[in-house]
Amino acid sequence: MNPDDLRRCDAIEVVIGQGAKPGGGGMLLGQKISERVAEMRTLPAGIDQRSACRHPDWTGPDDLEIKIEELREITDWEKPIYVKVGASRPYYDTALAVKSGADVVVLDGMQGGTAATQEVFIEHVGLPILAAIRPAVQALQDLGLHRKVQLIVSGGIRNGADVAKALALGADAVSIGTAALIALGDNDPRLEAEYEKLGTVAGAYDDWHEGRDPRRHHHPGPGAGRAARPGAGRPAPGQLPRRAHAGDPDHRPACGKSHVHNLEPEDLVALTVEAAAMAGVPLAGTNWIPGRTSNLIGGRTMSKLSKWAKDKGVKYFLISFTDLFGTQRSKLVPAEAIDAMAKTGAGFAGFATWLDMTPADPDMFVIPDPDTVVQLPWKREVGWFAGDPWMSGKPVDHAPRNVLKAVIAEAAAAGYQMKTGRPASSASIS
Repeated sequence: MNPDDLRRCDAIEVVIGQGAKPGGGGMLLGQKISERVAEMRTLPAGIDQRSACRHPDWTGPDDLEIKIEELREITDWEKPIYVKVGASRPYYDTALAVKSGADVVVLDGMQGGTAATQEVFIEHVGLPILAAIRPAVQALQDLGLHRKVQLIVSGGIRNGADVAKALALGADAVSIGTAALIALGDNDPRLEAEYEKLGTVAGAYDDWHEGRDPRRHHHPGPGAGRAARPGAGRPAPGQLPRRAHAGDPDHRPACGKSHVHNLEPEDLVALTVEAAAMAGVPLAGTNWIPGRTSNLIGGRTMSKLSKWAKDKGVKYFLISFTDLFGTQRSKLVPAEAIDAMAKTGAGFAGFATWLDMTPADPDMFVIPDPDTVVQLPWKREVGWFAGDPWMSGKPVDHAPRNVLKAVIAEAAAAGYQMKTGRPASSASIS
């Protein structure tokens, strides 16, 4: 990278991934490596270039933190640093981006556009952006940095309604790409004949680097990047954000709000169970959020465990499971982190769980059971949970607690009820 280029920019974005191909690299074809692109990327012109799926300068947040500090030193701490990630594990990726020192986290959904990826990525990898916002916001809230570290979302933002929903779910801003191209008139059906001459059709053309776009907006050379004129009947690019807000005057007063940034999750409901679960908002006509409000703890939801801990003076929680030898194994977590742990579980290395696993097995996560929480009488600042071991998105079948729950369910189906305790005949009765 050229330090002079960094000093001239308005902001620096470190791209870890994008929504259309999170975790994947690609091949930049030689025909796209013009002299200008070659100079920008210090690559030989006209030669295919591989875009690796990871940067060699960092393998984790600690390395990335060093790289971000390097960028800050080069730019005299004047430029904000963005970290862009594809929406796949938004809670953890947002937390790691913040840990690395990002000023802004850019979260890109799977509906985002791209000119170079495989069909399997586009159709089957990543999350829709509206389903990824709430976990990312939760990560910032758990770190006490929501509205301090900004969250920008992109990928699938098509109109003003999408903008309003994203902001209501907790994003600070949205960004657009494909929508801007459409506003410019690219792939306009009215130019179908022109696109056919190029051997393609309107809606599929993406060879703008060749400078033959019928809309004449994209061209290589020194003039590249100049302001483009919109197509006939199309809004100018600068008008697009304003027109995206055209429906905003309807959204705000309908929700009793004076500004779009005053919208909040309470202004939203979902029309399907799937949408309610993904976006973390109630199903219309109910106060039910699938997967959440059924997890009760004395009338409190799992999301209120931190408040329960504060009321009880609990500073730490032990999230426990039992191994195959009957030994209880636990992870101690601070009360401030328990709300997140209640959703995602406490992580354990699979081979170290004494559940007959090997180093080839992935990590195991123990989800605390809210019905089992107790405050230890001999150590009042510690709460204890029994937990359910999960791995790769499903229960660990041979974990003792899961085995017991399965047996109890089978017995109940046969009309039996399990009871435990000392038989009355051996008890002292007076």
